[in-house]
Amino acid sequence: MKSMNKRVWVLAGAIAVIAIGIGVYFAIPKTDPTKEIRATVVDFGAQLKEVDALAPNATSSIATRFAPYVAPELLSVWVDEPTLAPVRFGKEPWPQRIEIQSIDKQKDKSYWVTAFIIEMENSGDYINNKVTIVFEKKDKKWYITDFSGYPTKEHKPVNTGALTDPKYLIPG
Repeated sequence: MKSMNKRVWVLAGAIAVIAIGIGVYFAIPKTDPTKEIRATVVDFGAQLKEVDALAPNATSSIATRFAPYVAPELLSVWVDEPTLAPVRFGKEPWPQRIEIQSIDKQKDKSYWVTAFIIEMENSGDYINNKVTIVFEKKDKKWYITDFSGYPTKEHKPVNTGALTDPKYLIPG
């Protein structure tokens, strides 16, 4: 009989430990990666106008300014060929900011950001370039691993936003 009571207490204890573990697992708030990704896009977008692909220091500017946001593999491509990076080319137009349209989680656990790079000209006009930015988590941080759609030396700017949409006409 004592053996039976001991088994019951051991079983009850095991169930209690499991129940507490499950409770703690669900009670711990899960971080939302889209907040970190959104902040990274905004911060990265603020750096774009600071780098001129045609400047003599373009390589070092890209390496310094983009390192906190861009995965080393993509960063090395941009450092090797600054005209492939999403930066300004000369005086105008220059990238003003990035406006996020959507953030979508992919099956491979990466996130795809659809956004517009808003460029400004001295005249005050804006050009909207639709881009796709891919984020992957590396070493507990979200990094840009792919960036497509922004004009480079091979691709001319295309106004993909509606110029009548006030969202894209108001400076950020």
